[in-house]
Amino acid sequence: MSKTFNLEIRIPNSDIIINNIDMNFNIKKNNKPENNTAEIVLWNISDTNFYNLNSSSELEFYAGYDNLILAFKGGVKSVYKKAADCDIAVVVELADGLSAYRDVKMNIDYRSSVSSVRIIRDCITAMGLKISKMSENLPQKTYSTYKAFGNPQTILERITKPLGIICSVQNGTVHLICENDNPETENLQVLDKTTSLPPDKSSDGTVEINSKFLPALNPNDYVECKFDGFEGVNRVEGVHSFGNNYGNAATTIVRLGWRKTATTA
Repeated sequence: MSKTFNLEIRIPNSDIIINNIDMNFNIKKNNKPENNTAEIVLWNISDTNFYNLNSSSELEFYAGYDNLILAFKGGVKSVYKKAADCDIAVVVELADGLSAYRDVKMNIDYRSSVSSVRIIRDCITAMGLKISKMSENLPQKTYSTYKAFGNPQTILERITKPLGIICSVQNGTVHLICENDNPETENLQVLDKTTSLPPDKSSDGTVEINSKFLPALNPNDYVECKFDGFEGVNRVEGVHSFGNNYGNAATTIVRLGWRKTATTA
């Protein structure tokens, strides 16, 4: 017997849940400074649910079979209706860390010696976010003085990029990692021929693997690949998940960077 694929939208800090209706989703995540995005289409929803979506600043999107898993959390960019044959579709567009990227300003004048780590932490605090993943080998720089005026995300990129720090926001939390970080080795998601199609290797040094739906997988996580000619542990650079709950169809395309820990043909 096939399992039921469930999708659900929750409004944070409330008891409002929208489920048991037809939905499509298209989620794109990367490990770059740009916002991750999600588009969720809900079919023939009630006026009450439309109002709840349209009056919310942030939404959480959950997906799964037996246990629902947070697949995306983001600020609401837009909510609108469109006609599709005899049905009404409501399109919800989300962006991860939307308010933190768009609305926040900071104004700190460091008039004495200050480390890059201190500025990075102050930027993240100003954005109202928390750090969920931080490299143990984070490069540092000391500034004699520094003026952090304006958008903290812009300042954050200005500090991290020259140091080779990869900074991104994943489900409302900040990741700060480095290319030379040691890979994680425990509790890794396994990608093999039982769950995925063979790897598609690109000339730019990346690999894409078309896999079963993996709602919990995020950029900067590690996966273990077990394919003929492509084995080892790799860091995830991007995740593209899409599907619906009325055809029990969902897919995740995982983009990897080749690592020295992987064996490639």
